[in-house]
Amino acid sequence: MRQIYDANCGSSNFASTLAALLAEQDYQRGASWLLKHHIDNGHAVKRDDAQVCYTSLDQLTHWETQLHILQTMHALPIDAAHKAAVHRFLTKNVTSTKTLIRAWSYTGFVILACQHEEYRAEAQMLLEQAKQLETAGSIKVRIRRGLEELAA
Repeated sequence: MRQIYDANCGSSNFASTLAALLAEQDYQRGASWLLKHHIDNGHAVKRDDAQVCYTSLDQLTHWETQLHILQTMHALPIDAAHKAAVHRFLTKNVTSTKTLIRAWSYTGFVILACQHEEYRAEAQMLLEQAKQLETAGSIKVRIRRGLEELAA
């Protein structure tokens, strides 16, 4: 994967290609990993490419792909046209059996609430409830940080 990344990351349409590949079940795991790696390496994603990512949310079938998108949401602005799709995605994943998916879904709710005020009260309530129910340390840390961010 790193060789694929190194060979292609300089292309001006690299993130666009990866965003488009999220809609293809055979390619979405690799594309989401490459996109996350690209962002982790300090590259920005164009607003239009972020929206293409959000258009594919209902088609993300593998938990690793879902996790990669959750972990990159901080770099993917959510426009008004996609906020409902993001909300559905987060609502579904916050009940996942996978601890990391739940942890990053709580963070996703904070990101959504910070970009769209109408979700702030719901995110606050969700995190307060989860604070009492969740036992995994990785989730508790995300909840605590999220509550701090929402209070700021």
